[in-house]
Amino acid sequence: MQRQFEILKASRNQLIQMTQELTIEQLLHIPAGLNNHIGWNFCHILVTQQSLTYGLSKKPFVLEQSVIDAFHNGTQAEANITKEFWSTMQKMAMTTVERLKSDYQNEIFDTFKAYNTSYGYPLTSIEDAITFNNLHEGVHIGYIMAQKKLLPKQSS
Repeated sequence: MQRQFEILKASRNQLIQMTQELTIEQLLHIPAGLNNHIGWNFCHILVTQQSLTYGLSKKPFVLEQSVIDAFHNGTQAEANITKEFWSTMQKMAMTTVERLKSDYQNEIFDTFKAYNTSYGYPLTSIEDAITFNNLHEGVHIGYIMAQKKLLPKQSS
């Protein structure tokens, strides 16, 4: 599993790097034809990791329940993203990785509720969830990359 944690950490570093220079207005821009913005995709990545690992293992989430409620699967960009909230989410992008790794190494994930993903792939263990989460994060990082190209040009 060490490799899966390395992949997760690398994707989170990429996620932070891709979004660190964006303004709140850019984070909240929803391109025509899409339902969500870059900020939603970023937060959704964090929430999904929590849901697939802690949620399916019946363990308390690291993120606040209000964040889980606002960015879980099926939600749309309705939550208010402020500079303060955004700063917290950027920090949580890495702290949730370190916490997951530590909790996994400390074997807290002693139960797991099997779950069939929207991809039709069944998750039957915490290892499945961590591995599948990396795929999910890659998909949403791809969305963010595309959405960045669709941002309105900033006037100088």
